[in-house]
Amino acid sequence: MSLLNYTKMPFSFHDGWDKVGVVHPSVLRTFLLLVLPFSLIPPAMLLYAGSHHASVYLMDATFSRWQEVALVFLIAELLTVPLMGWILQSIASVHKMSVDFKDTFLLAAIVAVPMWLSSLGFGESALRHHRQRLETEIGRRHAQGRRCNAGEWLAAAISS
Repeated sequence: MSLLNYTKMPFSFHDGWDKVGVVHPSVLRTFLLLVLPFSLIPPAMLLYAGSHHASVYLMDATFSRWQEVALVFLIAELLTVPLMGWILQSIASVHKMSVDFKDTFLLAAIVAVPMWLSSLGFGESALRHHRQRLETEIGRRHAQGRRCNAGEWLAAAISS
């Protein structure tokens, strides 16, 4: 199943869901191809935010501290998905429904995707910072009476 299907699922009853109903991937496959890659995004974004823009978040911590927090966060994410799968299976059994763990694990993994993707917001402050530096550089060049060609734009964007 492609990553594009996962992005459609929260907004549709059929896009992506019909494919999941046919595929029935194993728990290991779901873990390796969905849970692990997506659960790496929040710790990576935490490390990025902590090492490049910690002042935006009013944090004055060392990089090793950010690494510790990211590792704890990753472990919590990796434990939460199977726990939620088990809880979903327990709820189904209370309601006299027989559901395989691989299906409840898959459901828990899929519903976590928007939360994992929300961590990309940590990069937003970095984008704002780079945009401001780029606008300042372009304004400086404009004040000097120089126009920026595409190469200078790219160089200013890379240097910021």
